[in-house]
Amino acid sequence: GTLIVVSHDRAFLDNVVTSTLVLEGGGVVGEYVGGYTDWVRQRKQPNTATEPARATRRGTPSAAPIKTKKRRLSFKETSELAGLPDQIDALEREREVIYASLGESAVLRDGSAVVAAKSRLVALDDEIAALIQRWEDLETIADA
Repeated sequence: GTLIVVSHDRAFLDNVVTSTLVLEGGGVVGEYVGGYTDWVRQRKQPNTATEPARATRRGTPSAAPIKTKKRRLSFKETSELAGLPDQIDALEREREVIYASLGESAVLRDGSAVVAAKSRLVALDDEIAALIQRWEDLETIADA
């Protein structure tokens, strides 16, 4: 019988398989006797002198520079970037108010108010961090 096994465990393949099918690229499947180690020993080493010539003959230049178009901010992203500092400032002011309220004895006596304030502080920190990250990302795109 025949069993097709796919594994990342090279030792397992060496101990179990008697034949190896290798997808070599370009639609070519090579068959080699033995396991992984046997395939490594039997495979043809690519000739670096002939590879670029073959690639060029197929119409895919091997060392053609890849031109990347600079990405610009969309109108929506530009508006978002302009508003981010104000949003961050508002959240930071809210955070300062909550910190100040935690210093008041009336709030400290109410356990549920302290828990609510602390959970809001955690949420504010997460929101501020996300907005700062977004601001940095948009600034990076704008500066490019």
